[in-house]
Amino acid sequence: MIERLRQTYRHLRVGPDESIVARLPAVARPIIASMPSSDRRHALVTYATLRDAGADEELVLAGLLHDMGKPREARLWHRVAAALAPDIASRLGKVARQYVAHAERGADMARDLGLSDRVIGVIARHHRAPSDSDDRRLRAAERADA
Repeated sequence: MIERLRQTYRHLRVGPDESIVARLPAVARPIIASMPSSDRRHALVTYATLRDAGADEELVLAGLLHDMGKPREARLWHRVAAALAPDIASRLGKVARQYVAHAERGADMARDLGLSDRVIGVIARHHRAPSDSDDRRLRAAERADA
């Protein structure tokens, strides 16, 4: 939880490296481009960390898109409430509910895009306890951005 708060604060201070967007998989470009800058930066850092660690294409794509289910309207207070008290946050309105459920929403979006079951599963599980090596690698990549 503290890591997620630090991550949010850091993203508010540093802009994303936009030069990497042109090298992203085509399916991901419009999604990444539509994300708020803090989420875009986190997605790009996670992507680069997994890619540089030698992860295969599917896991790298899952890392890039793992937060695509976050609502664009989410504000800092939604993020803080979801990190500190997700059960309470989910009762604070539509945006807060969507933010708390963003892993499942992102998995649904990945399914709609026709992405693989593996990518869908990694996205769906990214806030649960890691259950396999994909989950552990994604968690490590996220922590590299904390």
